[in-house]
Parts: sequence; C-alpha cells; structure tokens
Amino acid sequence: MPVNRNALLRHQVIDKCLRNHGRRWTWQDILEKVNEALLEDNPNSKGIGKTTFFEDLKDIEYRVYKADIKRTTEGKTTYYSYADPNYSISNHPLNETEARQLKSAIMV
Repeated sequence: MPVNRNALLRHQVIDKCLRNHGRRWTWQDILEKVNEALLEDNPNSKGIGKTTFFEDLKDIEYRVYKADIKRTTEGKTTYYSYADPNYSISNHPLNETEARQLKSAIMV
C-alpha cells in the first residue's frame, strides 16, 4: 500500500475525530481510532506511534490544510477539536502546491 494512501486515511480519521464535538478527544483517543482504521484497512498494519500522529496533526493544522485546531487543557489533559465546528478537511480541496506539500511531508 502506498505511503500516501496511509497518510490520507490517517488524516481522514483525525478529521472525523476533530469534527465530532460530541466527544472530548485526547491525542491518545485519536491515535487509537487512527490505528483501528489502519488495521481495518490492512490487517498486517502495525499502526503508527505518537511522533507520526503529531506530524499528521501538523499537516492538518499548519502544512497542508491550515485548520484551526483548538486545544482545551483541563489539569494535565488536553482535548483536541476544530475551533470551527463546521470545518472539515474534505471541505478544503487541495490545490497543486498543497498536494506537493502533503506528498513531501509523507515522504520524509
């Protein structure tokens, strides 16, 4: 399976979690959902770790989609969601530059 397909799937799962304002999502919760989706897509998948997850979050927030991700901290726990409850990366089509940025981020 191409690396970029995995990244797209991961970004879609993260997006789905961040859009779901009915639940409070920690990075660990989102990572668990990402790994479940990867395993469902490919039973031989080993999943991803914390570093890849946070790189994917940077892609969504800064490098590719420029999404406004809200972090709410309570005690030692941080919860993640989109600042705009109507935002979704699927509503943000990639232009050619963004597609190249995503491809380069994936290949690193």
